Amino acid sequence: MRIFLMSAGKGERLRKYTKDKPKCLLKVGSKVMLQRWMDNFREWRIHDVLINTSYKSEQVVEYLNNIDWGKMRIALSNEKELLGTARTLYRNRKFVKGEHYFGVVYVDVWTTFDMRKMINYHKKRPCMVTLALHEPRNLKGKGVAVVKDGLVVDFEEKPRSPKSRYV
Repeated sequence: MRIFLMSAGKGERLRKYTKDKPKCLLKVGSKVMLQRWMDNFREWRIHDVLINTSYKSEQVVEYLNNIDWGKMRIALSNEKELLGTARTLYRNRKFVKGEHYFGVVYVDVWTTFDMRKMINYHKKRPCMVTLALHEPRNLKGKGVAVVKDGLVVDFEEKPRSPKSRYV
């Protein structure tokens, strides 16, 4: 299985911290976010990772070059202008050509969720996409996934009166 690790964002809301470094290299506890995800991928036996970069990409390349990743194969996709998730996936579609399954993970999202459970769930169902959603305390300013009978039937972009509590 292959994973896209979305890491290209500028971290505008974190500008105080991202002025001099990309958000994927910000530390949470003792490890940078990029390292946390790579450690998870290693644990989940995912060996092929494509990391998109843009803002201060040279720092990401330097960080990756200074670590022994063992069996992991890392591909980089530098975006001179941010493409967004869909365009990044489209631009790098050869990375997953012939694969039955692949994942998309955002480097600035952290969870203790075990993705192996989600992968196994997905493999047992005749669906194109499986999403991990959660119910935050506050929905203000968030896009919402409308779920019916376990299926996403609509997305609402920052609704005033959301039809769901899932983001």
